[in-house]
Amino acid sequence: MTINKTFVIYLSFVLISVFSLHGENTISLLYADNPAARYFYADSTISNFSLGYFSDKGADTYISEIGDAITAFDVYAGSFYIMDTKTRLSGYASYRNSTRRNSIWNENADYELIYPYVSGDSIGGDIYSEQYKFAGAYSRLNGSWVTGAELKYRAQIEHRTVDPRPRNIVSDMDLTFGAGYKSSRYLLSVRAMLNSYNQKSSIAFMSDLGSTSIYHMTGLGMDYIRFAGSNTSVNYKGAGYGAGIDLIREDRCGWRFSFIYSSRNIDKIMTSLNYLTLNELTIDIIHSQLSYTSEKSDKFEYGITLDAAYIDRKGIDNIFGNPTSNSYPLITSKSTYINQISNIDIKSVLKIITRNSSIIFSPSAGINDYNEKHIGSGREIYAMNMTGGCDFRILIPCDKVLFDIKAGYNCSSSLSSLVNLGGLEQSSSRYIALIRNYNYRTDNFNQLTLNVCCNINIKNKTKLNLSGGICNKNYSLSGNSTSFGITTGIQF
Repeated sequence: MTINKTFVIYLSFVLISVFSLHGENTISLLYADNPAARYFYADSTISNFSLGYFSDKGADTYISEIGDAITAFDVYAGSFYIMDTKTRLSGYASYRNSTRRNSIWNENADYELIYPYVSGDSIGGDIYSEQYKFAGAYSRLNGSWVTGAELKYRAQIEHRTVDPRPRNIVSDMDLTFGAGYKSSRYLLSVRAMLNSYNQKSSIAFMSDLGSTSIYHMTGLGMDYIRFAGSNTSVNYKGAGYGAGIDLIREDRCGWRFSFIYSSRNIDKIMTSLNYLTLNELTIDIIHSQLSYTSEKSDKFEYGITLDAAYIDRKGIDNIFGNPTSNSYPLITSKSTYINQISNIDIKSVLKIITRNSSIIFSPSAGINDYNEKHIGSGREIYAMNMTGGCDFRILIPCDKVLFDIKAGYNCSSSLSSLVNLGGLEQSSSRYIALIRNYNYRTDNFNQLTLNVCCNINIKNKTKLNLSGGICNKNYSLSGNSTSFGITTGIQF
């Protein structure tokens, strides 16, 4: 593998550039997930309410199992509340109503979590979804010690109004504890996380012409052929844990560091076959973030961040003997699926402050590596991509109005790729879907974005926010993808 000279020059520019801005209150990985560190998220109480609409459409620019377009309507309400000098409360509630268009070979919710062990068919169709999220957190400072706890819950229901008609009900809960020690300027904290996941899924057919076969996929077009057909009721049950360490400075300047390890186990259970555990999936994640932000200044500010993540997914198929009274004895288990994903990203920001405006440059670069294998069949998809880009942003105050205009260019180039789908007919629906996924992961693209936001100061700290944005991706092989969104909200 060789990396061209242009990328080396660009990467060098990113490394000597800058990352973070003061006072934006963008909740980073660290502040979002550690209830102890969130004590220092802001210097005053902040509450907000927003409504938004999002649409993304594009032919052949999506993963087949997710669909080729999505529209969504969002409602969000959140707050960070300073109860007293030692106590902070935070939380949010949100609702999303969305539609995924033309999803095939997947009849379940949360595909990106439970794949490859989805129930699928070649017909597919549009999926309608409603999602509710709730979270509440408590943080407290006692002398030099900070403690915190947070509970997050997500409920989701998905369905289709034509055959095949899946009905998926999701319950997902996260509990996080955090504790840290605060020196004169820095907070060193640790956290522990627990997760409980459940998805109940069933598929119904109303047509008098009969039903199509439902397949239980095991990765890269393979399926558990023994149980294909009318066994459509399944449960996904999972549990997870994790731990992390975080270092931040109280004033949100200087160095910041975060390291997280988490693990989840999810079983696919056939409820129609006496709760037989068909597949077992293990997901291990390592995520680390290191950044530096300059001291506050009335001329310019700068910083840089390095973000690295590694995901290891391993799947097991359980092999059963002949049934006795609808009970299948377990004979053995074998590892059949491996999926490894790694990302390294560098992002920087330079903020130049003038008398009447602030100008911000944000270059970024990264390398993404994706490797998916089905052991036994020899099928494999591999992709390594280089990404890069730069955002330009200008903040213009005008009386009681702040205009925030952002334009950006990003691109992706394939460095190395491989596909092996032996045993599949090129005219089959499975092959076409997998080749589409391969093209999506390896295709070069250029992306242009434009976002315009208007913040209106109504009274004291009350602000009205109006924003809209558009993004266009031009792929070399897969056509164009265009998305846009609009949001209106109030902050107080």
